Amino acid sequence: MARKKTRKYVGQRSVDLMKLMPVDQDQLHRFVHKVLGMDVPRKPMVDGHAAPFDYLKHVFLKGKKVSPSTGGPRKMRLQKEQRPVKRQTGQRL
Repeated sequence: MARKKTRKYVGQRSVDLMKLMPVDQDQLHRFVHKVLGMDVPRKPMVDGHAAPFDYLKHVFLKGKKVSPSTGGPRKMRLQKEQRPVKRQTGQRL
């Protein structure tokens, strides 16, 4: 049985939101407030911590890389393989 080809549908609201993508932190704050209805604090809520809005600024305006939390077993295996090897015996340090 042949599968039906599915067409990706992008609603008008999605198209409108893409036109509003923020380019600075003031626009980002207004965008989050307008689209999600959230007022994200710009000042730290606890002394010594970063403000919640700092994370949004980093993700949207400074770059797309977000570090993974643990990486799972594959990351652990890669770390194990990267340990230095003793030349004489071939054993891992």
